[in-house]
Amino acid sequence: MADYKTVAEGCAEKIKNRNGWLVEWFPEQMPLENKHSTCMNPLLNSFAFPPQPYEDNPQSANAPALSVLVFADSFGFAKDMLRFAPQDRVGRRQFVTTAPAQLTQKKVESIISEGWDMLLFASGIDEPKNSTSEEIHKTQQDVCNLLLMISKVLSDNKTHVQQICVVTADAFAEEREIHEQCGVGLITNCTLFGFVNTARLELDIPIQYIDTEWSLPETMMPLLSSEMFRKQTFGRNTVRIVKSGRYVLRQVNPVPTYTKESKECDLPTEAGHIIAISGGNGGVAIVIGTWIVRQLGLRGIKGIKLMFLSRSMKISDANLPFWEKCQKLAEEVGVEVEQARGDVSNKASVDAWVAERATTLAGFVHSAGVLADTLLFKIKWEDFDTVWNPKSRAAMWLHEAFEKHGCPIKLFWMFSSTSVYGNMGQLNYSASNAFMDGLARHRRALGKAALVLAWGPWGEVGMATTLDENSKRRMMNSPMPYFSNAEGLDGLETVIRTGAAYGQVYKVNPEMFIGMVNMPQNSHVGQFQANFYRAVAPPLPTLNMSPDNSYAIYQSMTGKSGYRNVENTCKEGLIYKHYVKQRVCDDDEDD
Repeated sequence: MADYKTVAEGCAEKIKNRNGWLVEWFPEQMPLENKHSTCMNPLLNSFAFPPQPYEDNPQSANAPALSVLVFADSFGFAKDMLRFAPQDRVGRRQFVTTAPAQLTQKKVESIISEGWDMLLFASGIDEPKNSTSEEIHKTQQDVCNLLLMISKVLSDNKTHVQQICVVTADAFAEEREIHEQCGVGLITNCTLFGFVNTARLELDIPIQYIDTEWSLPETMMPLLSSEMFRKQTFGRNTVRIVKSGRYVLRQVNPVPTYTKESKECDLPTEAGHIIAISGGNGGVAIVIGTWIVRQLGLRGIKGIKLMFLSRSMKISDANLPFWEKCQKLAEEVGVEVEQARGDVSNKASVDAWVAERATTLAGFVHSAGVLADTLLFKIKWEDFDTVWNPKSRAAMWLHEAFEKHGCPIKLFWMFSSTSVYGNMGQLNYSASNAFMDGLARHRRALGKAALVLAWGPWGEVGMATTLDENSKRRMMNSPMPYFSNAEGLDGLETVIRTGAAYGQVYKVNPEMFIGMVNMPQNSHVGQFQANFYRAVAPPLPTLNMSPDNSYAIYQSMTGKSGYRNVENTCKEGLIYKHYVKQRVCDDDEDD
């Protein structure tokens, strides 16, 4: 505990005044599960002094066989996960091979109500028929709606299923080759990641999200299968299983390593070029637009036009001072700004608007969005349509229009939310934002402009300005308080300098943030949260030495994926080696 206090104080100092964040996949190897469910026991014995050997007693009883309900993919991943399961660990099983679009709420309820130890959801592995936005959105809706129907059944009666495993294939791929081969259809079911992160909070059932890869060799299937059956690690991490091994997702602090080499935002430089901003009459859009104007001025770039798009073109009284400041600055630096009419929530409207400006449209900031927050037991698919049309579907329509009309795009930013990592009442919003992360990965893999910024709560614009003083005070004393416009822009600049395709912008109260990570570790959600943030906010070392807690003991005793920053991420992780020059990682080896 004395060591922990020192580590926690050091981490609190590192995250103080930090506003920009990244995620990364860290390697974390785990043993293959066995028929006794004792694969973690050798790790426990290795912590003894002196270390003790461990051998399973041949007479030991096998772990109970699990009844497994499978919503299957058409490529055989789910079938192989059961085929390579530990000996005698699968009992009663049922494969649902009906296409998601053909399943009804009543049918889903009938199947699930039979009672199952495990539900394996592999429908998200299947790809759309082609990479058009129509097929992508149709497949996306069918698959996500199926998971919604399942979740609704469980929200009414959690005893029907004890745990859920959701599997996708290359939803998180960064490699150019797979994106060229599969096209943008590869990212169709990225929505499931955000959906699962919020469903985990609302259902409080252990949910394991696994992303694997299409080219996973059969020799690696036992590793993939073990993630379903290793009860000590189930539901405690988001996991990727690829040819190079097993990786877990962690929030990381990119300062200072990724900012050693300063990277500026790519901006149009040719007079007459346009940068458009959807949701352009909103406070955040105006603040970011003003930042872009300032950057153009600092670089001496003149003659660029910023078009702030919205359907109403009306600026609220609260946002008017920010707009007047933007206008004044634009006039000073030789840039034109205007409030213009534009609707990104309709595909035909997007295509027509882009086509008309195809030769001059060089930048787009997709800031538009609508909230329809509703808890799981009340949410309807119409609430998904309300949120997805102006957000993730609009992003896809913009991407498609840029490609179709050959726009000289140098900047394409999409505004997301930290809800992508889970937020009560925002299943639809979390899922929509997760798709935009996937779109950024796809475009960047192909060498195209893309950046997603997942914003936390702004304090000087947006919803915060309408809250009463008591609500503001509670928020400011929370683990993730409101940030000022200056802090938001600092986070923006931090993410840009990393060269990453997506990042998060939020502020923390360090001590309360670390306290938040430590509070609920006895719950499934708490264990997941402690692991996701453990690279920036270390959880307390476990004092529970039971075999069922062997994964937490392993982390406490070894510090694996734990008390570290991001210094070695370029060399170890899966993401940022694609965006950050290796020499940045090789600088100052002692750091």
